[in-house]
Amino acid sequence: MIGSLWNGMSGIWQQDKGISIESNNIGNANTVGHKKDEISFSDLLYSQSGVGKGVQVQSISKSFTQGQIVGTGVGVDVAIEGKGFFVVKNRQDDSISYTRAGNLVEAKDGFLVTQEDYKIQGLVPQERLTSSTNPNLNIFTDDFGVSIISRNISDGNGTIYNINAKATDYVSSAKNDSIEKDADGFKTAQDKIDDIKLLIVNYSEKLASYQNNQSQNSIASQNQISQIDFSKQRWDLKSEGNILSFNIDGKTYKVEFDKDINIDESKMEELYDFLSQDGRNLYNLTDPNQIQSQEDIDNMPVTTPEEIALKDVAQTRRDNQIRNYVDAYSLVNATKELANKISSTTGYSASVKNGTIDIENLVSGKAFKISDIEANSEKLNPNTMQEAVEGSGLAMVESAKNSLMNALQRADAQFLEITNVMNYGDLTSYGVSDISVNLAALGILDSSLVDVSISDDGFVYATNGGHKFLVGRLSTVAFRNEQGLEAQGGNLYKATEYSGDAFNADSMNTIRGGSLERANVDYGSTLTSLMVYQKAFEANSKSITTSDEFLKTAIEMKR
Repeated sequence: MIGSLWNGMSGIWQQDKGISIESNNIGNANTVGHKKDEISFSDLLYSQSGVGKGVQVQSISKSFTQGQIVGTGVGVDVAIEGKGFFVVKNRQDDSISYTRAGNLVEAKDGFLVTQEDYKIQGLVPQERLTSSTNPNLNIFTDDFGVSIISRNISDGNGTIYNINAKATDYVSSAKNDSIEKDADGFKTAQDKIDDIKLLIVNYSEKLASYQNNQSQNSIASQNQISQIDFSKQRWDLKSEGNILSFNIDGKTYKVEFDKDINIDESKMEELYDFLSQDGRNLYNLTDPNQIQSQEDIDNMPVTTPEEIALKDVAQTRRDNQIRNYVDAYSLVNATKELANKISSTTGYSASVKNGTIDIENLVSGKAFKISDIEANSEKLNPNTMQEAVEGSGLAMVESAKNSLMNALQRADAQFLEITNVMNYGDLTSYGVSDISVNLAALGILDSSLVDVSISDDGFVYATNGGHKFLVGRLSTVAFRNEQGLEAQGGNLYKATEYSGDAFNADSMNTIRGGSLERANVDYGSTLTSLMVYQKAFEANSKSITTSDEFLKTAIEMKR
């Protein structure tokens, strides 16, 4: 009878623990990422007569089954679907713990932390690439108010390139070219703006093309440069009604002009100063300062046959030199007008500096067709000085970017591109770096005002002005024996010798951004267990009172 009292007492004691376990589970039913406890019992030693000695707790363990994933729409909320834990670090002693709770926040110092102010751990970009029109510009300031592109490119082998490019206000800074640029790529302010808009689209398309086919060899793009040479038609010009015309990709360019035969020294100097040495050679032009004046020739002596011959040679030389200017002047001016018309076409630039109309497509790799070239109805053919090469791979992208940068510089604007490169493909290790979302502290932006979000693959982005900057990727780890983890409270666990070391669990789970994992507590089974323990508690209490009555009866009988 004494034994039955102790058996009942052990039952009450252990069933009370069961009630505590289930009440704790119920209490944490709304705790983010909570894992319910499970208790199991075993019987105690038996006597030689086969009578048991009561009950004991065999084990109290965590159930790491998946909790329900619920969307919250909060950027810094994140959940693990599958095996694994987030890695967090204590600010005080840098000790490492593990959690399933993904209700993160941004701390005052810009780090991503748990509700208990533990720093979340992960990977951060290992490399930063910068492209700029000014080597001294390497951070986005307020001046960079024009968005060019914000895009991620993954190479499919565990490396991601987070590309963000901006420009200063090129609409405000663009100005008409000075007269010195006449017929040498002359652009108005609006021409420059239109070129930039076209090249922004081209750069975006080249990035998209590279993203879709990264296996191509890296080949730089090459702009097409073609030439139209009217120089030989200078000898056939009419005094009035000369016409030069041609067609570029369906657009006709045409100029009508008369031949100017009244060429003075100022016009010769104007033409000579405009043309390059190649252009002067093409038209056989002599430096006006080196042409003997008519006055000097008239004053030459003619007293002997030799002197008369020398004067005739000088006069003939001067007449030929002047005639070369007369033949070239009107033609070159007409081609200058055509060059300016071409340069005013979006995406093109033309120059007559070399005496011919040299036409370049500003869109890297894009070909154009010149047709129907006529000089006073005489048919001519173009010359292709440089073929267009579309290019491929990263070199193609760089070519498109360089074309855009050049166009922005012509508009007195600045360009800056920052590319964060992260390699996350190594599954033999995991990241243990603090993740900061303070772009100012990271040297990316001169402002710390950002919206933080976590993608479905665990990448952490800080967004400002429509640009998403990659700042990190959450690490997840797993253990050989989850039951060996030591629960610390606060949704935290410590590794022990029984759990084994943490290892990369990225391939064992899916991270869900904007979501949280609810506790894996099932109300039905938990409430049922509570009632079972309650009945067991009552039954054990009854066994004690019954044993007590037996004992009292025995004592009374002895008396």
